Amino acid sequence: MKDMCNYITKSLKQKSKRRPTNMYLKLEDKRKMMSECGDASVILFEYYLSKAGIEEFMYTDRKTAIALGWSIRKVEETRKKLTRAGYFFQQRGKYNAGAKIVTTYLGKEVVSKIKTELEHYEKTLEGNLDGHR
Repeated sequence: MKDMCNYITKSLKQKSKRRPTNMYLKLEDKRKMMSECGDASVILFEYYLSKAGIEEFMYTDRKTAIALGWSIRKVEETRKKLTRAGYFFQQRGKYNAGAKIVTTYLGKEVVSKIKTELEHYEKTLEGNLDGHR
């Protein structure tokens, strides 16, 4: 699967990045996802893709359940399957002023890449802290 989405900037800047080729799953990718996570995962993932690039869109289970007509529990379980399979990842943090931020990553390649970068960053940070103790 081609890198799917890593939309973390403002939506006005996203318009050029939201090419149709990046905003859907190919049939073979859908089949692979269904075999790994179940049929509902494709529907949920494509819903998430449809919201990529929308400024400050919150991927909440409640909002998603209402939009899809599902129960919150079904959305939560399906999202967890996507997370375990590496199709969905959310990074939570705070700005120095205390405002919370959530960055959502979609697609196996993007999620794998960001997790590798985070692990490298954590190791680098630990190494720097060990040198100053």
